[in-house]
Amino acid sequence: QMKCIRCMTVSFYVITLIFAVTCESRKDGRILNSPLGLHSKWGVTKTSPLNNVPQRNDQNGLNDAMVIAGGASQETTNNSITTGFLKNPLTILQVMSFLLVLSSAIISLAPAPALIKTMGTDRATRTLSMISSAGAAVQIILSPLVGSILDSFGRKPLLSIALICITASNCMVAIHPTTLLICASKFITTLGVGFFFVASQAILADVTTTEAGLSSTKLGAIMGAQVAYISFGFFIGALLAGRLIAYGLRFCYTVSSVVSILPIMLLLLRMPETLEVDGRKVFNKFVIKKQILESPVSCLRLVTKRGKEIRRLAFILIILSFPFNMGDFFYIYATQHWGLSPKSFSNFIA
Repeated sequence: QMKCIRCMTVSFYVITLIFAVTCESRKDGRILNSPLGLHSKWGVTKTSPLNNVPQRNDQNGLNDAMVIAGGASQETTNNSITTGFLKNPLTILQVMSFLLVLSSAIISLAPAPALIKTMGTDRATRTLSMISSAGAAVQIILSPLVGSILDSFGRKPLLSIALICITASNCMVAIHPTTLLICASKFITTLGVGFFFVASQAILADVTTTEAGLSSTKLGAIMGAQVAYISFGFFIGALLAGRLIAYGLRFCYTVSSVVSILPIMLLLLRMPETLEVDGRKVFNKFVIKKQILESPVSCLRLVTKRGKEIRRLAFILIILSFPFNMGDFFYIYATQHWGLSPKSFSNFIA
C-alpha cells in the first residue's frame, strides 16, 4: 500500500508539473517557442493574431511586402534565439527554484539528530525553534533593505549573495561539522531561501509586464508552474533526506552543497538581469533606516488598515505557515514519541 501511495504521489506531481508548463506555454490554441510570449526585449517578436506576421511600423508598401514574404524566415530567425533549453529567464528561474528547494530539503532532517546527540532533546528543540524564530524576525526587519537593494542594484546581486551564502554554509558543515556551524548554516539557509524567493517574485513581476498582454489566466499558469517546480523539488528532497541521513551528517551536507552549486552556475552563466538600468531607483540609506525601524509595526498594516479580504488572506497564510516553521519540532516529536525512523518520516512529509 505504501508503494502504491508513493507511486500515485509521484505521478500526481509529474502530471501537475507537465500540465502547468503546458498551460504556461499555450496561447491562442498554439504552442509558442517562448513560455511567456514576452515583450520583444526578451528576444521575442510580437505577432499579428490574424496572419502571424511580425508587426512592423514601416509605412512603405515595399517594405511591408518584403516583411510578409520573408515572415517565415524572420520568425524562424527570432525563434532560434529563444528556443532551446534554459534560454528564457522564467524557465531559468523555475529550474533555480527547483534546485534550491531540493538542496535545502536534502538537509532538512540532518540538524536535529546531530544537535540532539550533543545537546540533548530539550535543548536541541529550543535551539532549533529559536533559530527559526530569529530567521523570521530578521526577514521582517530587513525586508525594506532587501526591497531597496532589488530596486537599486538589480535582481541578480541579491540572488547571487543568497545562493553563495547558502552554499558556503553547507560546505563548512560538510568539512567541519560542529554545533555552532550547524546552527549557523540553518540560520543562513533560512534567510537565504526567504530572500531568494523575494527576489524571484520581483523577477516574475519584471518579465510578466503589461506590455506582453498577459491575461490573468496566463499569469496564473505561470505562478502555478513556479509552485509546481518548488513542490516537486521539496518532494524529491524530502525523500532523499530520509535515505541520505543514514550515511551521516557530512554526506548530507556534501550532496546539498553540490546541488546548490548548480543554481549559482545558472544564475551567473544564463540568467539575464531583468531590471533595466533606466528602471532602477536611487539607494537612499536614510529612508531605509526609517523603514527598518518601522518594519516590525508596518507588517501589521495588512490586518489593521486593509479590507476584510486582505485580512482573511493574511490570517490564512499565517495558519498555513505553521507546519512549515514547525518542521524540526514535528520531526523530533515523531522520532522520539512515535518511534518513526527518518526514512518513514521523510515518506510521510513528502
